[in-house]
Amino acid sequence: AAAAAAAEPSEKDRFDRVLVDAECTHDGSVKHIAKFAAVWGLDSMGERCFDPAKLAALQGLQRGLLLNGFRHLRCGGTLVYSTCSFTAAQNEEVVQFLLDSDPSARLVPVPGRERFPCSDGSLGPGTLRFDPARSGSSGLF
Repeated sequence: AAAAAAAEPSEKDRFDRVLVDAECTHDGSVKHIAKFAAVWGLDSMGERCFDPAKLAALQGLQRGLLLNGFRHLRCGGTLVYSTCSFTAAQNEEVVQFLLDSDPSARLVPVPGRERFPCSDGSLGPGTLRFDPARSGSSGLF
């Protein structure tokens, strides 16, 4: 099964645009933080979201989703990787993993970025971070 999962997709199974809206800890989501406060208590957020073993497993999933999305991207296509987390471990580190894993992967500046209420991520202008104070939305990468 692992060999079948690693097989290169045929051209008909490749796309011009791929969105990887990855599972994450939701620590940037205002609604999820409110749910923690109301249901479990904010003091449980660290254990539920930031336990090192859980984070390592989650980052492995995110890397796999991103690599699989990239495998299904046509040459010259656009891939967007997105989470609602503030953590670099779930954002820039996952993107850097792809950049280190495949020399054909590269970051490109986002067209019209100057019109968005966001800042560049730590990898530069090919990554964007939205935070509630600046964007009026939940935290997004």
